[in-house]
Amino acid sequence: MNLKKPKVRKNDSKYSYRKVCTLAKTPEDKEYWRKVYKGYEPTKIDFQYNDYTGWSVYLKMRKVRDRAK
Repeated sequence: MNLKKPKVRKNDSKYSYRKVCTLAKTPEDKEYWRKVYKGYEPTKIDFQYNDYTGWSVYLKMRKVRDRAK
């Protein structure tokens, strides 16, 4: 109750077609996503190709807490 719905943000123009193709060849490579989104840990990475729309990247991440307290 009284909670705001999360906003869905799309980054359609951030990655080129060639970059997504190279990332899709190594889907288990989480090091790239850690470098791009600092402070977050990728939990699920899914690449899907559709003949009509091209590549889709589904990236699920969680925020990393500092344990040095």
